[in-house]
Amino acid sequence: MRRLLCPSLAVAALLLPAGCGDEPPATERSSLRTPPAHVGAGPLPEVEQARRRAQREARAIRRGLARPRPVLEGWGDALARNDDGRAARYFTLPAVVSLDGARTLETAGQVRAFNNGLPCGVDLLHVQLDDGFVIGTFKLTERPEHECDAPGDLIRIAFVLHDRKIAEWRQVEETVDPAATPVPEPTPVAPDRPGFS
Repeated sequence: MRRLLCPSLAVAALLLPAGCGDEPPATERSSLRTPPAHVGAGPLPEVEQARRRAQREARAIRRGLARPRPVLEGWGDALARNDDGRAARYFTLPAVVSLDGARTLETAGQVRAFNNGLPCGVDLLHVQLDDGFVIGTFKLTERPEHECDAPGDLIRIAFVLHDRKIAEWRQVEETVDPAATPVPEPTPVAPDRPGFS
């Protein structure tokens, strides 16, 4: 009886492809699919905590700034009237002041002497928030029993307020262009609520 193929040919036949032009089964064919939309990871916990902390701090600053204008105006009015005792009552103790260098005032007498040493009165024009400070833009005015050398000039003073008192008073060393100073607008008075300074 004759064999159809010799063993070596039978093995070769099994290893050959099924035939020219034959396609692999559909399950083996590659297909093009649109990849799913990339969903990025959420913020890291540390980033989320820092964001929440910054929001809390911003709310606390806004609460502290709810009514800064009366404090700045009251201090400026007392200074313009040459009432150093009343001007001193707008400060908390201790208070940090800075004209040509920062120093800490520990007593009411030191605060009165600081106010008495200011040669000009001031008229508040504008209030704004800048990096945690309340910035007041003032016009210098004549002051009784003092010599104001630059009446009409504008200055900026940075304040930190605690419980509606001045805890820090720092003159901002920059030139103020009167033409660029915003026209003052009334500060809206927020209702007193727990937590407001």
